[in-house]
Amino acid sequence: MSKPLILVTGSTGKTGANVVEQLIELGFPVRALTRRRDDRSKRLETLGAEIAIGDFWICSRFVAR
Repeated sequence: MSKPLILVTGSTGKTGANVVEQLIELGFPVRALTRRRDDRSKRLETLGAEIAIGDFWICSRFVAR
């Protein structure tokens, strides 16, 4: 049985980045929500996280796949 995809909000912050890292180490696929691409989001992507750009306060920026 495969592990569920986990969405982490606040993924480029101090706590969120640690959560992403630990989930990936445990073998979970992770989608990291961030407001923009920057060095912090690139680091998460390097670890294996899928990066999703968005802002909960601006819902029009979310795109369904």
